Amino acid sequence: MYINTNKITKNINFIIITIIISALILSACSDSSTGPESNNNGVLIDTVYYDTIQEAIENAENGDTLYLTEGVYAGDNNKYLSWDGNDKHLVITSFNYPELTEETIIDCGGNGTAFELDYTHQNHSDVIRGITIRNAGGDVWDCGMYLVDVSPRVANVYFENCGWSALYCDDGNPIIDSCRFFFNKVGIFNDYEASTNIRSCWIEDNYESIFSRESASPYIINSLVANNEIGVHCLEDASVNLVNTTIANNDNWGVKILEPKTSSIKNAIIWANETGLNTGTDSLYISHSCLQNYSEWSLIDSLDNIHEDPMFVGGGFYNLRHGSPCIDTGDNSFIENIESDLDGNPRISNYIIDMGAFELQQGLE
Repeated sequence: MYINTNKITKNINFIIITIIISALILSACSDSSTGPESNNNGVLIDTVYYDTIQEAIENAENGDTLYLTEGVYAGDNNKYLSWDGNDKHLVITSFNYPELTEETIIDCGGNGTAFELDYTHQNHSDVIRGITIRNAGGDVWDCGMYLVDVSPRVANVYFENCGWSALYCDDGNPIIDSCRFFFNKVGIFNDYEASTNIRSCWIEDNYESIFSRESASPYIINSLVANNEIGVHCLEDASVNLVNTTIANNDNWGVKILEPKTSSIKNAIIWANETGLNTGTDSLYISHSCLQNYSEWSLIDSLDNIHEDPMFVGGGFYNLRHGSPCIDTGDNSFIENIESDLDGNPRISNYIIDMGAFELQQGLE
């Protein structure tokens, strides 16, 4: 029987080449799909370091503080983070908090969410603070934090480049304190009776800053909503309470409230937006505020509202200049438990509070 060894050799060579090419393709696909790599010194509880955040969570006991060392946390066990608040309440913080907040990073790699707390019983004793969360996925329900019927305290967290929403709140009353939201599709999404307490936050350069629906009722105080495509947006029976908040230079509207549920705007500045206030409801209380486009809707002047240029310092800053009509024209009774303005200066500088998020300090521009 004649055997064609040349043909066998060629077939073997072809198979070997095919295997090599396939391996290279799989390797390339793997490299492109794994996303960022972790690069940190671990998570410390007492004197023990753990390789990943979820491993540290699982080994933590009630009342423990988990210290994240500086660096990037990515991949398995560094996202979809969760624990049962009925078993334990935790503090998760950067190692050098409040310094180096931007150097301690959970990077979702464009897929998934960093914290997924879904009916897991967190309350204000559970604290997440002093970290950056970035690159959450763009699919619906992928977000920097996914909070359903829980009420943790989130402080000094930077949310960046999240493809759907940086923060999703469904029911519950989480406290969102001194956080920054930049370059996300939606900064904060409030859903289904969420009563999110948003305090001293910077919400800038997102597509939509704060979106609320389905009877959600966020409370926004001492915050800046600026340079977004869309400012504060309420629909489907949602409401909002705005206090000492500056809403400026948003490309579409500053505030849009079309539902009949009662909302309020107090000591606020709404200025230099494409449309200042878009409302179709009479259930809106506005007092001691500086309002753009006043003639476009029906309000009365008896509540000490003004309609003059607030005189921002400019250059991307929304502090007030000397001579601003917003200085010493607010109502002190509207502010609660806020001692500092958004820059960390005393909230009331000259006996009467200023409108907006920033208080002019005597002798300072």
